[in-house]
Amino acid sequence: MKKSTFQASPLQIVILVSGFTLMTYLFWKESPRRMVVAAPSERAGLHRLVASLIDEKNPVKKSGHFRVHGSAGGGAEVIRRAEHAWFDSNVRGLPEMETDGLGHIALLNAAEWAVFTDKAEHDSDRRSGQIDRTIVLVREPGRPHEMTDVAHEVVHYRLEDAGLPLWAEEGLALHLGVEITLAFERLTGQRAGESAELPGVRRPVGQVIMDFDRYPEDPAVLAGFYRHCRLFTKALKLDKEQLQVYVHALGRGEAWDGVLADSLQMPPDRIEQLRKLAAITVHVE
Repeated sequence: MKKSTFQASPLQIVILVSGFTLMTYLFWKESPRRMVVAAPSERAGLHRLVASLIDEKNPVKKSGHFRVHGSAGGGAEVIRRAEHAWFDSNVRGLPEMETDGLGHIALLNAAEWAVFTDKAEHDSDRRSGQIDRTIVLVREPGRPHEMTDVAHEVVHYRLEDAGLPLWAEEGLALHLGVEITLAFERLTGQRAGESAELPGVRRPVGQVIMDFDRYPEDPAVLAGFYRHCRLFTKALKLDKEQLQVYVHALGRGEAWDGVLADSLQMPPDRIEQLRKLAAITVHVE
């Protein structure tokens, strides 16, 4: 029996090829494998400058509160530390974030960190920072990131909506960063370490930390500012409920001494001691 043959016209061939191409594209576009690789929503909220420094092929690690990005590795360990800092800071009375969604932690290598600090005009000599709602940490190969850096930046993140003056926010981030680190060490039996302060080696200069509305440019003055912000906050010895009152009142623009005297019922002699503690005396040439 003779077989019949189908003679396709050029137009029919074009239609068939176009249809096959379209179906192939749609299948590829909606395939689960491609969706996992692209995952554009995973970068939603990550600062564009930081995102431009990170290789998109690196996996994104998630937790209840953060996504960790970056080529430097160690994301799972940083998430563990960040989650500890989140929950421990809540125990100590910090406010919850008012915005929805996960925050971002970017792990940068030394070269990426140099570009970040240059383009973002990030003037800190430390190895962590925050730009908008993205926490940025720099890592060195084979060295686990310091818990104090993670905790410090998580505290800043938690205070993003609080509207605190610079000295109050830095004081809480420095003091609670150390307290959270100590709690992490007790829980895990690990030695997390603490960042060293910059030395001051010049003539004495006195200034009250509440007078600074931006970070001092001189490294020695900056070191003194950080130190006194931390000492002042530590000396307050506020429990969880008092800390909530303190943060809320300062965020409304109330004067710190009025908050301590009126809301927290602190005696005048104690407030005077704190006023003296807030005076920076660093050595500057």
